[in-house]
Amino acid sequence: MPMHLPPELERRVTQLATETHREPDSVLADLLEAALDDEVAFRQEVRAGLAELDRGEGIDHEEAKRRLRAAIEPHGART
Repeated sequence: MPMHLPPELERRVTQLATETHREPDSVLADLLEAALDDEVAFRQEVRAGLAELDRGEGIDHEEAKRRLRAAIEPHGART
């Protein structure tokens, strides 16, 4: 599949290919595969979360804030 890249993006791909001793097409294929895998996983998680909400398993805003604070505070972050 032919693809046109903006010059700056092409420069970055070429630089990465040079640094990793690979062909630019190989770099692009690997990057695209990783991005697609991430996108599919993200969409699956969103669908699962929406299904939980549809089943009434969600939490309200205050409970979400409480849980986030509890998870963050042990790591020294200010809330």
